[in-house]
Amino acid sequence: MAVRWDVLKVAESLKELDRILDEAAPVLEKCRSKAVETAQIDHAPGYLTQRLNSLSQDLASRSKAWHESIQVMRASMPQTHLAKQEKRLEQYASVFGDDKARQAMLAFEGEK
Repeated sequence: MAVRWDVLKVAESLKELDRILDEAAPVLEKCRSKAVETAQIDHAPGYLTQRLNSLSQDLASRSKAWHESIQVMRASMPQTHLAKQEKRLEQYASVFGDDKARQAMLAFEGEK
């Protein structure tokens, strides 16, 4: 079955998304720590500490879930087609240079 979407572009975007999540990890951890710290303030009412503890747990688990979701998406992509596109892009890069390789490949593929 023919793949009509740009597998390589999606793979690159997922890689970038994973990188952005890695960059956000320290900020998310800081938020989680602040939620825990706030929940431990003396005499804070239970309805606040419960929500703060829940927020802390959500921040910890969601970050992991987001990375796992990206891994599942990567694994579900047609790997053979991805490998072919990567090889083709390398071939175009050797002729046109890295910056123009994708444009040249897409222009040529569009002419077919």
